[in-house]
Amino acid sequence: MLRIAIPSSGRIRMESLSLLEKVGVKINKSDENVLLARSTDFPAEVAFVEKNNTLKWVLDGLADVCICSEFSLVSCEVSHEQVIRKLGFGKVTLSLLVPYDTKYDGLRWFSNRVVATPYPNILQQFFKSNGVKSTVRPMYEHVYRSVNAHVADAVMDIVYSGTSLIAERLREVEKVFSSEAVMVVSNIITPSQRLILDELLSRIDSVIAAQSKKFVSMNVPADKLERISELLPSLCSQNISRLMDPNWMSISTVMDETRLWDIVEKLRMLGVREIIACPIDNLIL
Repeated sequence: MLRIAIPSSGRIRMESLSLLEKVGVKINKSDENVLLARSTDFPAEVAFVEKNNTLKWVLDGLADVCICSEFSLVSCEVSHEQVIRKLGFGKVTLSLLVPYDTKYDGLRWFSNRVVATPYPNILQQFFKSNGVKSTVRPMYEHVYRSVNAHVADAVMDIVYSGTSLIAERLREVEKVFSSEAVMVVSNIITPSQRLILDELLSRIDSVIAAQSKKFVSMNVPADKLERISELLPSLCSQNISRLMDPNWMSISTVMDETRLWDIVEKLRMLGVREIIACPIDNLIL
């Protein structure tokens, strides 16, 4: 049995559950409000942990793997080998914010100033690596309001949208740290648990590989098949089949969605009809 710790609330919790369901680690909806929920069709159980403690569960041996933000790794002793996957969701950026009308002239502006942030360890490391001496003031609520309240000269926090910046007359001047959800494994995982984890990672990789891909099918004039086929990228050989009308053939392939939009007009000019693009849940290579 593999124990997976995920946050009990927030965006990463929701996207973690969605990912686990896609890879076949399904739990009953009624179990999502308990501490431990066992999967109905995979040898794993999900632990719903306070969001700042998911990594601690792995480090303390209470869970075999966890899904957490990269922010969590900054203040903990986690080896590079333990971070086994970046999961592609929960992406956020920590930025330094100053009053809107400030004449900002680079990082030296922060010297001898007070910066409020809910991520003091990250900011202290950032200032230290850039030779900036300032006072970092930990704040966990109403951080954006600290400047207008004369509690701090600037702020470092996550920028979700521009609405709060406008309301507090702040502007973004430096990006400090970018983060996404990662999967971290325990150092004391057993061989049998490792086998289960390898199967889980294989399924996760298939989901991640499929995220930017589309299964594309189209009907093409038979006399332009070669030209059209050359336009279409493919992970492997394209599937080409004849239609009842001898003047037409069908091509299907897997390709990046952005690439499809790049060539769709060229395909139309070559007489391609009925282009169908479908999302892919899993791509097993």
